[in-house]
Amino acid sequence: MNTLPRRLSAAAPRKALALLVALVLVLPLAARAQKPVDLPPPPPDAEGLVRQRSRALDEVYLRPGASFAGYHRVLVAPVDVSFARYWARDHRDIKPEESLRLREDLAKLAHKEFGRDLQREGGYAIAQ
Repeated sequence: MNTLPRRLSAAAPRKALALLVALVLVLPLAARAQKPVDLPPPPPDAEGLVRQRSRALDEVYLRPGASFAGYHRVLVAPVDVSFARYWARDHRDIKPEESLRLREDLAKLAHKEFGRDLQREGGYAIAQ
């Protein structure tokens, strides 16, 4: 019995690359399609909020008796971006002004994309 590996054909690297690309494209979709796991109720210090079921959101906590029926738009608060504790030390080639610009640009992008996702996926109008 021959236990030596057989030689790969010339098409094998292309097939492996195609499989890798397919996995990269499909895995995020599969992860998104998974049903969210039920979370435990909020901790006792949650100011009296109670978990409610929602078709549009994964998690909703409301004060008993509260209703959002009169609201038609959502205000998205500004996003705060910060880097890891030693990020500046590990990236000395980036000037402090550039670091600040990166943080501001990332914050704007996150705010814009979060609002866009709320509109597209949740059907919410965004208040300005």
